[in-house]
Amino acid sequence: MAQVSKLDAAERLIVSGINMVERGDDPIAIHVVAASALNMLRELIQEKGDDYTAWVLREGLHLLATARLRA
Repeated sequence: MAQVSKLDAAERLIVSGINMVERGDDPIAIHVVAASALNMLRELIQEKGDDYTAWVLREGLHLLATARLRA
């Protein structure tokens, strides 16, 4: 069996969740896939030594500032 990194698994879960939404799949199944991806991303952020909440705020502010500069 091939090994998959947490980052690859999280990416695949996110892509699968998006595809499920586009197809109109069961909302509960979509929620489970999205929650799994979020948990993996949280683990990756914590393994890196960052605080999840601080990371989300920092990235969100960065994306907002970047969008404002482009507008």
